[in-house]
Amino acid sequence: MLPSIPVVGEIPFVSNKDELTKVIDSTSRNIVAESIRMLTANLNFTLFNKEGGNKKNNKNIFIVTSTIKGEGKTLVSINTSASISYKGYSVLLVGADLRNPQIHKYIGIDKSVKKGLSNYIFEENLDIDDLIIKHDSFDILLSGAIPPNPTELLSSRKFKDFIELVGSKYDYVIFDSAPCLLVSDTFEISKYVDLTLYVLRCNYSKKDLVNFINDTNSQGKLTNLNLVLNSVGQKSGYGYGYQYGYQ
Repeated sequence: MLPSIPVVGEIPFVSNKDELTKVIDSTSRNIVAESIRMLTANLNFTLFNKEGGNKKNNKNIFIVTSTIKGEGKTLVSINTSASISYKGYSVLLVGADLRNPQIHKYIGIDKSVKKGLSNYIFEENLDIDDLIIKHDSFDILLSGAIPPNPTELLSSRKFKDFIELVGSKYDYVIFDSAPCLLVSDTFEISKYVDLTLYVLRCNYSKKDLVNFINDTNSQGKLTNLNLVLNSVGQKSGYGYGYQYGYQ
């Protein structure tokens, strides 16, 4: 159904939800950690080279997204950030889902008390270094205050300048971005990236949305599109909710 888009990773189904909210570390040997390492290794064929850069430049910037919420993009983005950082690279994970941020849940921080990306874009005289959270071996910039105009912020000149700034500071910049079906936020970011990891979830992602993914790919709305299949091996009937709604 998606014949022209490569699958670069498969994340197995894990029944213990607590395991899914833990960020892997360099010693993790559970099935999620091993699958993330395999995903990172497979990226060698789509993004990495032996110097740690891509063919266009020495920077690696990519987004992790999905069609709808709940497919596992934040699980993939935060653990891929960790996995790459354990290889000795400097990594910044950016919370670019300005409408429904989730990264803070993985690191136990109250999102309301920490400024982030949205604040940096619309406020004056903020130093990006003051907003960065040091987490284990990689850095995190949360999404910040939920704005009324996320797409406008992400299409601004200041956001473009932000990408140039962090691209000069880090080997890899990874955006945990918004789902693509109902909002165009991720398409704005895609103009500046080298790779897109697009997450689907077994027994959750509906087949009738495959046409949307194929159309998005054929129209070139997402750069260097690659699929990640989440929750592989999950039996049907677990009763997860399915919603198109997104705010």
